Amino acid sequence: MCSLHTGVRFGLENHPERTPSEVLEAIGDAEAIGAAVDTGWWATQGYDPVAAIHELSARLFHVHLKDVEEPGTHVTCMHGEGCARIFDCVEALLDIGYAGPVSIEHHSFDRDPTPECARALTVIREQLAIHVSSVRFALPSSGAGTSRARTARRWAPIRRCGSPAPLTSTPR
Repeated sequence: MCSLHTGVRFGLENHPERTPSEVLEAIGDAEAIGAAVDTGWWATQGYDPVAAIHELSARLFHVHLKDVEEPGTHVTCMHGEGCARIFDCVEALLDIGYAGPVSIEHHSFDRDPTPECARALTVIREQLAIHVSSVRFALPSSGAGTSRARTARRWAPIRRCGSPAPLTSTPR
């Protein structure tokens, strides 16, 4: 049965691909195949993960937020301590209106990364909460012709029964 009928989608993660155009070429035109952005691998390849998010936005199915110490190596580190610009990646996801799954990824070989993953999850939830709390309402005045206006940034995963974002935190 075709994946379009089952709802199953496949996201190709950028490991050997060095540019978003290589990812787009690999996934082709099939609607059920898209991109799984791994910010750490983009940084490892020396490509700006923020630019990759923007360039792949129309085909983005999943995001792994991972930071690495420096380009050319794939040594992961706590979010914000490396070169993947995690804060800016989250801002880019908000800018493009991404509402799909996001995973926090960190696989340290010299220690248990669980506390760092939990801390990264807290920081990202705080960043998202700033956007949610920035929702502004302009209430109508008593004057004629005034309309009610509402502006907000949309980040769908953070609005599940008023609870924080269902982001996953998976040490590997």
